[in-house]
Amino acid sequence: MIKLDFSAGISIYLGLFLGCVFFAWLLSRKEKDKGAYLDERLVWFCTVCAYTYFTSRHDVISVCPRCNSYNKKIS
Repeated sequence: MIKLDFSAGISIYLGLFLGCVFFAWLLSRKEKDKGAYLDERLVWFCTVCAYTYFTSRHDVISVCPRCNSYNKKIS
């Protein structure tokens, strides 16, 4: 039988557990990045404070989250 100190056993157990969690995170991250793209219509540039921000709607006018000014989409 292998003699193992209690703290070494806990360290090995935590290392294996964290390794499995990290591996699962890597696998889930790959699947999310497959369909990721940035639509140009969702990127806005504020003409007042020069802040670049994203919206989830395809509107013609948007409100800047930083300075609350209205911006019109130039197409």
